[in-house]
Amino acid sequence: MTRAYRAAVGTRVHLVAITLVTMALVAAPALGQDSPNAPRQPAVRNFPSAWVGYTAMFFVVSLVVAVSLYPSKRGHQE
Repeated sequence: MTRAYRAAVGTRVHLVAITLVTMALVAAPALGQDSPNAPRQPAVRNFPSAWVGYTAMFFVVSLVVAVSLYPSKRGHQE
């Protein structure tokens, strides 16, 4: 074995080790969520009607359009 080959293998081993440690660190929070002390998931039993959401979106979009079309007052120097 040459010195360059050993260096390349050593570098590859380090990269694999870093990759495995990173994957373990990223997966750790996901594995910790299945504990018995986890908070309960909220249960929504009464969904509002669809028209309520559409009406709210209509008012928000109308407000944005009205504000953007509102004429601005120009200064006397323009």
